[in-house]
Amino acid sequence: MKSPYQIPASKAFTEGAELWLVSDPEHSPWNHKIDWYLGFWLRRHNLNQKTPTPDPKMQALLKKYQLPHHLSLLNKPQPFLLESSSKLPNLWTIELVYTTKWLQKVHSIWENLNCPSLRIFIPTTIKPEEVKQQWVKQDHHFIQYVI
Repeated sequence: MKSPYQIPASKAFTEGAELWLVSDPEHSPWNHKIDWYLGFWLRRHNLNQKTPTPDPKMQALLKKYQLPHHLSLLNKPQPFLLESSSKLPNLWTIELVYTTKWLQKVHSIWENLNCPSLRIFIPTTIKPEEVKQQWVKQDHHFIQYVI
């Protein structure tokens, strides 16, 4: 059974995985380095994100009539997928804001993209053992991680 394996930092920007996944700059020093090669697309995307403000009248009506609503979803950061083959030796790069369930979200995204080869630039708060545990049942996929 293959499990994810760590590649050295010196090989982080080499070929070997179709999808690269990185956390936000606050939790990953790799974010700034990757963003440099991407022409600061990650930073530009984050600057353009506007948190929608729900209309107070609408909120009052939803509350008054006890209607279901999903206003909390408006403020949750979404993964940002960027086609990066012209800038990096991969096909795509995803920035996923760190949460306590970050690895589970990475795994879900990976599965939804039909399990491409993957390089994870793990956030500073995650231990290598946690990465290995997340993919312990996968025996036919190519998964790397960088600390």
